[in-house]
Amino acid sequence: MKNIPKVPFIVLLSVLISPIVIGIALLAFEGTTYMLPKTHFYFVLASAFVSFLLAVFAFKEHKKSDNMTTFMVALGFMGVAILYAFHGLITPRYSLFTFTNAAQQINAFVFFGDMSRLWIAVLLFVPARIVIKNTDPLNKRYVMILTGVLLLMFSLIIVHYPHILPAVKAADGSDTLFTILFKVTTLIIIGIVSIRYYDSYKIKNNLSMLMLTIGTLFIFQAIVIFMISTPWGLIWWFAHFLYLFSYISIAIGIIYNYKKEDTIEYFDAMAQIQHYVDSLNHSNDQLRILATTDSLTGLYNRDYMLEHIDNRLLVTSLPFSVLFLDLNDFKTINDQYGHHIGDGVLVTISNRLTKALPKESVIGRIGGDEFIVILDTIDKEAIKKYCDNLFERLLQPIPNKQALEVTVSIGIALSPQDGQSIDDLIRHSDQAMYAAKQHETTCSVTFYDEIPT
Repeated sequence: MKNIPKVPFIVLLSVLISPIVIGIALLAFEGTTYMLPKTHFYFVLASAFVSFLLAVFAFKEHKKSDNMTTFMVALGFMGVAILYAFHGLITPRYSLFTFTNAAQQINAFVFFGDMSRLWIAVLLFVPARIVIKNTDPLNKRYVMILTGVLLLMFSLIIVHYPHILPAVKAADGSDTLFTILFKVTTLIIIGIVSIRYYDSYKIKNNLSMLMLTIGTLFIFQAIVIFMISTPWGLIWWFAHFLYLFSYISIAIGIIYNYKKEDTIEYFDAMAQIQHYVDSLNHSNDQLRILATTDSLTGLYNRDYMLEHIDNRLLVTSLPFSVLFLDLNDFKTINDQYGHHIGDGVLVTISNRLTKALPKESVIGRIGGDEFIVILDTIDKEAIKKYCDNLFERLLQPIPNKQALEVTVSIGIALSPQDGQSIDDLIRHSDQAMYAAKQHETTCSVTFYDEIPT
């Protein structure tokens, strides 16, 4: 408890306990009902109007700060304004709409009240990070309008076709299983939201988050009291006031945020964890690239190539070939033109290797002007065709102040016949490469088993 600020915790504790204490006190009068449909009608419409004003002001604050949490608040309370207004408009004995029977009216009446609380709970629950942030405020206004129109159409359908709703009240007036599950789901969601907001308050330490926490706690308490109350009883009326107080508390937070330019955004722990995981994975990917890639050419480096050959020998019995490539007289290019030109030649050769050889081949630079290529075949005729294609590309002049021509010698060892260990394959392909250098041609290739004895 040491990490919880003392005064805010006391405030929240009182918010949690006070309604319960008041509710227990009012139980003594629960047998008395106050059937005041006209009062309920205007009270709910006034509450819906407050909700609408809160939605407008929250959207105004969102346009100022581009804060996605306030956009979700605006969208949520705009929906509450519509759904809760219909809850008031079909108040029993004071309804503006006619129903076939009283049971259908009660169904719709209770449904709209519960639906308004589920709607705001879900909208506050949805993490702001999943909402598109980089959109024009005008587009968000369209989202608000479209959502409002859809909710209005939905409400009108429910009012005119109430029989499509499942039963929300049993014959004895108690909640059905559907209603209980509906309210419990809302309780769980709004409870999670309250915890999120309070954790955010502890981290961000601003009044806006504290008032949002209190507002969501009022919603939580209102749902609980609705569940234990008798319609038109004192506790039932008390729950309506708690629901209105939730709007007022959240409105105070929004207004304070607007005036003080505070941050009304909960600390999304899961988003932070995911951010850290993504950053760690990105760093690991970068380290893996650095550890396995030649910094000059972008090809695999010596360590990776040796590890790759070793893994193939251990994991699979499929045959493959190791090509050891060495650029002829490359030292002359470095000495005559400078190392920066030599580096450019190595990059060009690497690009030509990649384009000339099959996509499934593994290509690496193991140092200086030496390269290794792994091919998934030991067919000599196929390998020779790959080499001929490679020679054709390599013999093309390399653009510079004066065209540079580079030739290459290639030694080839086949697995498993030329070696069943990484040392044997590298040594034998190296020996074959030196044998190829003895040929009096610009580019030459020699297989290990064809080295003259």
